[in-house]
Amino acid sequence: METLLALDNVTTGYGKKTVLHNVSFRLEKADIGVLIGSNGAGKSTVLRAIYGLNPLWEKGEITFDGARIDGLGVERLIKKGIVYIPQKNNTFHNMSVMDNLATAGWSLSDAVSRKRIAAVLEQFPELGKNRKKKAGDLSGGQRQLLALGMGLIHRPRLILFDEPSAGLDAKRMRGMFGAIANLKQESRIASLIVEHRVQAISEIADRFIGLKLGKIHATFGKELPLHGEAAENLFI
Repeated sequence: METLLALDNVTTGYGKKTVLHNVSFRLEKADIGVLIGSNGAGKSTVLRAIYGLNPLWEKGEITFDGARIDGLGVERLIKKGIVYIPQKNNTFHNMSVMDNLATAGWSLSDAVSRKRIAAVLEQFPELGKNRKKKAGDLSGGQRQLLALGMGLIHRPRLILFDEPSAGLDAKRMRGMFGAIANLKQESRIASLIVEHRVQAISEIADRFIGLKLGKIHATFGKELPLHGEAAENLFI
């Protein structure tokens, strides 16, 4: 296995409050990693730190495919193949599906943008059927698909998902998790996911990283012991 993403002694927070304390873990190429833990454990802050939205404090570092990325701006991270899909405000509600996709590819040439938009619509026919609809008029599941499609415009190697199943019913949730699994199988795209529906996502996950009070509490392989002491202590 080859390491794609590595965090070493990452410490950061908000204002004077430290949220992450010397967090270290690895994600292998094309793996699906899931960050789990109780509310306030620091899961979303891990994604924000990777994406440069929370600068690192002290001596920590983040590497992607062997090169340091902490301190890089969002545009450079996208060019390196990393995209971030936040839980909220991940589409432009007053714009159509097509305009959302076009906006996502603003830095590309018109020809490349059109080609990649066509590929996204082929991959997600539901978006094609609703291409003229405003994002705000889509269902929650359709908006999540649109946010994913916007990320795929950049041909990423790693997608950071913050609660991709939030607000989705069981059918839509399975569809979203299936789409993430297909990205791994068909395009070798890795994912690092914050997700509270642990049992459901265990069907596609390769590894779990458990956070508690901003520190790595435990790591698990594909077979997460959902009822073991180590797993249960994460949520206390």
